[in-house]
Amino acid sequence: MQKIQLTATCGFGLEAVVGRELMQLGYTEQTKTDGRVTFQADMDAIARCNIQLRTANRLLWNVAEFSAEDFDTFFDQIQAIAWEEIIEPGATIPVTGSSQKSTLHGVPTLQGMAKKAIVTRLTGKKGGTLEESGPEVPVHFDFRNNECVVSVNTSGAGLHRRGYRSEE
Repeated sequence: MQKIQLTATCGFGLEAVVGRELMQLGYTEQTKTDGRVTFQADMDAIARCNIQLRTANRLLWNVAEFSAEDFDTFFDQIQAIAWEEIIEPGATIPVTGSSQKSTLHGVPTLQGMAKKAIVTRLTGKKGGTLEESGPEVPVHFDFRNNECVVSVNTSGAGLHRRGYRSEE
């Protein structure tokens, strides 16, 4: 089965607790950084972790990692991702991001560029439009020191909101 890279986000200081939960689920190879635990798993782990993790905030599927110091490289790298294998036709694609200590630090501009690159890849033409009436597939990019990680949020709303006031 194909291995993918997943990241469980958490509050600062809870990395060891999330790591222990992942160990109990059988995911022993982990990398812990501030507020994140990254690990290798198969596609089935997405459902398993979203159901069983108690202290993680969200589970992200890391679909690409690359270096980018200019907007053209960022656009080209985002467009190079095989989005047609990840996003179903008609899905709504909200893009969020963050940037720390990077040359590219204008997050709203980067969000727009990422969205345009995804739409260009899915429609096959620049300036194309995409009907977004289906379920959300939240895409997130995280720049740190000019290294970008592009992820798909597999949890939707935070895991801490599971079952909270669901009747409203």
